Amino acid sequence: MRQIVAPAALVAAGGVAAFALGSTLGHILAAILLTTGAALAAYTAVTLTRALERRTAEQDATNAQMRESAATAEQARVALNSERRFLRQVIDIDPNFVFAKDRQGRFTLVNQAVADVYGTSIDQLLGKSDAEFNSNEAEVEFFRRIDRQVIESGRPLLIPEERITDASGSVRWLQTVKCPIIGDNGRAEQVLGVSTDITERKRIEVQLRAEGVRVRAMQRVTAGLAAAASPAEVAHIVASEGASVVGAQSGAVGVMTADRVSFELLAMTGVSEATFRQWRVFPNMPGLPYPDVVATGDPIFITNRADYVARFPALAETLAAHPAMAAFAVLPLTIEGHVMGGLSFDFNAPREFDENDRALLTTLARQCAQAIERARLYDVAKREHAEAEAARRRADEANQAKSAFLATMSHELRTPLNAIGGYVELLALGLRGPVTEGQREDLERIRRAGDYLIGLITDVLEFVRLEGATVSYAPTDLSVAGAMTNAAALIEPQARGKRIEFSTACGADCQVHADPDKVQQVIVNLLSNAVKFTPAGGRVSLTSSIRGSLIDIIVHDTGPGIPGDKLEKIFEPFVQIDRDRAGVGLGLAISRDLARGMGGELTAASTPGSGSTFTFSLPLHFA
Repeated sequence: MRQIVAPAALVAAGGVAAFALGSTLGHILAAILLTTGAALAAYTAVTLTRALERRTAEQDATNAQMRESAATAEQARVALNSERRFLRQVIDIDPNFVFAKDRQGRFTLVNQAVADVYGTSIDQLLGKSDAEFNSNEAEVEFFRRIDRQVIESGRPLLIPEERITDASGSVRWLQTVKCPIIGDNGRAEQVLGVSTDITERKRIEVQLRAEGVRVRAMQRVTAGLAAAASPAEVAHIVASEGASVVGAQSGAVGVMTADRVSFELLAMTGVSEATFRQWRVFPNMPGLPYPDVVATGDPIFITNRADYVARFPALAETLAAHPAMAAFAVLPLTIEGHVMGGLSFDFNAPREFDENDRALLTTLARQCAQAIERARLYDVAKREHAEAEAARRRADEANQAKSAFLATMSHELRTPLNAIGGYVELLALGLRGPVTEGQREDLERIRRAGDYLIGLITDVLEFVRLEGATVSYAPTDLSVAGAMTNAAALIEPQARGKRIEFSTACGADCQVHADPDKVQQVIVNLLSNAVKFTPAGGRVSLTSSIRGSLIDIIVHDTGPGIPGDKLEKIFEPFVQIDRDRAGVGLGLAISRDLARGMGGELTAASTPGSGSTFTFSLPLHFA
């Protein structure tokens, strides 16, 4: 029984082995089992079974490794996809343009900003070039050239400014950095670019440059207006420099004529001479820009040609003759609420005239109006000055002729008067025979009249010399008290003769540096006037007092006084307050000129009905 079972078990084992090891190996095993002895078969079965177990264990290990590798690969794939999604989010969030291109200029990487500027999607851009989305050939060629330069050189490159036309046709300005992407072979196969949109910065730079041009032009306008001496000069500066400030092709300044029936263009720049002559003078009638602005006081801004024709149909033919004119502005020139004219500019392109434009134009108009008015007033002042100078010259010539005449007449009169005086003295001495008492009285009257006339002639000659600045002074150290005493001695007899109380009170004696004869002449003249105008029973006083660095010699009387409005006029030549008194009105004029000639002054104070006070001031002299 045991002998039969064993071979059967072996056969069964061989079958299992055949299934496990494959049919060929199983068949071989079965054949061995059938042809060899049981012992050999058993040994062989055990050996093969062990080999089978090792093979199975190895297979299981391999399968486990493969499952582990597959799990690792899946994890790596998931991680890679996550990183890709993260990178995509990062570059899509970035407002800068991020892109990569191969050697053929095809996009291998773009972010959403690049897709947006070309008006397409990321998927549509990948594998395509700029030329398929940008119709500007110059831009596309520039991109290609720079990309090739970066790839071929293997070095990064900064492009400070480049332009790109977007899907809407608008131009954007970019600042771009491009770097080579090195492949496994060590060569640059692609270019990576990052672009920053600097359009707004570029706009601001352009605006700042334009503002700089405007500021410099306004400075030229201001400087020019400050130097302009006539309305025409002002108009030319504003029309020419103003056009530069506002970007106009031509400018004009017109003012209303005095009769207000027409306008005259003071300047018109940027046009032909024929056009200027055509519009040099035009009527003040409704339906024209300047008359409408003057009538309303409001500026007119016309943004295009169609609006111009609609607003001013009478100028349709003029507009047709000037096809370059596309926009127009005219502003009132106003001074103190009065509109005197207008300032206008023509533009060769339509213009909306934003708030800044209007403010700038208004400023130009205001400066123009002020400068024209200033120049007009300067013209008037210059004309008046010229007329005044001509009148002064005529007056000087007349004064010179008058002075020459007075000097001549004075000398001519003085000679016969001296002769009359000499013969009167001869007759009074009895050299021509005995003289009766009555005749002696008549001769005395003739002598006094002659002396009076000679005194008048002397005053006239003195005045002529003072006017001609030919009076000479001989200053010396002079005692004021002595000068007052000498003058008082000359006047005291006249005062007694009129029964006038005359007093002299000199303060502390002091010195002045002045011409003794001129000082005495002034004091005597003041005392003579006081005695002459003071009625009998009145008082005349001569006093002095020190006032700071001056000595005041004061003559006071109790005469009728002088009205306040005449106090300064009495010092003018040939002026007399009381025409009934003898004299020609030169004494006070001569006295003041003499006082001033010695560095002093002569002033008057008076109360009508109470008398007058004359003060002769001279600088003190300190030895």
